[in-house]
Amino acid sequence: MALDLPALFQSEKLLAIEPNWAEQDSEVLTVICPIEVDGVAIEGFQFRATARKRLPDEMLTFQVEYHPSGEPGGPLARIEWRPLSSHNNKGKGPPKWRNRIIVGCHHHRFDLNLKYAPKVLGRGNLPIAVPLDSSPTSFFELLDLVKKEFRINNIEWLGVPPWEPSLI
Repeated sequence: MALDLPALFQSEKLLAIEPNWAEQDSEVLTVICPIEVDGVAIEGFQFRATARKRLPDEMLTFQVEYHPSGEPGGPLARIEWRPLSSHNNKGKGPPKWRNRIIVGCHHHRFDLNLKYAPKVLGRGNLPIAVPLDSSPTSFFELLDLVKKEFRINNIEWLGVPPWEPSLI
């Protein structure tokens, strides 16, 4: 039985376990944490964070994902903070942002991607993004934004990534 993704995304959520940063490889740090709604962990519903080990306060990505058992799955919404590359909506999305290059922090909002890309939402592709109205100036401001936008009420459990800046 398929879940009502809009209702699930709009619900108040909690991280089901304490999130811990782990090395995905020599350059990437990742957190993957199950999400619970009303005290119940929903199978395949998770929060993911990624950071570059040697790039403090740059290129952080936070997303909510749904991976249903036995089906393709993927992100429902994503916030990219201080990315190294720009985003192009390729003529889709809100008229103001259809053909403009989005440089800097941006949000792949659930509602926009559900409206413009319902067949690919949750299947790995979030083609529509809009710039953040006000870019967070610190990791902790970013967590406040993630808490508000994703409705994850205990996001402060997530600690600062264990960055190891390059000395060269």
